[in-house]
Amino acid sequence: MFFSGIPLETLKKITELRKKINKPSFEDYYRKRMVEEYGDCIKNPRVSFKHMMVLSHLYKTMRIKAQKEYDTMYN
Repeated sequence: MFFSGIPLETLKKITELRKKINKPSFEDYYRKRMVEEYGDCIKNPRVSFKHMMVLSHLYKTMRIKAQKEYDTMYN
């Protein structure tokens, strides 16, 4: 093994510290995801009742989805 001089426990601690350093806050991650999801709606706006209903539910749905993704990625 290339890193035979470094114990396995130390390597695990190093990877955990790297994750903590590169970990964005949930609000930053959520804002990034919302921009991705709202991107199509912003580029091609439509005026319809169905479209407005989708946009009104998108906020809550994306918050739950982003929380699950954030928990699996960073915790």
